[in-house]
Amino acid sequence: RSTLFPYTTLFRSWLTANRFSGIRAAVIWDKFEAHECRNDNDTNVLCLPARVVDPPGEDRDNWKEIVDEWLETPFAGAARYVRRNAELDKF
Repeated sequence: RSTLFPYTTLFRSWLTANRFSGIRAAVIWDKFEAHECRNDNDTNVLCLPARVVDPPGEDRDNWKEIVDEWLETPFAGAARYVRRNAELDKF
């Protein structure tokens, strides 16, 4: 797995990453999404919006919890998830 921290060009970074075979990038805004994207989709690239990494006037450590959750969550490996990822990898 790798982690990608785009700044303001979030959509382009996520879209560009997913154009490569075997890459499953996800834009993640919170800890719940981090868990679900790893558990269900086996994401291997994490895209964090600048507003999560450096939110104005808010807790700046939120992104650390997101990254930790994403790194620590294993892929569930359910048959439907494996099948879906295999179909996406064909593109």
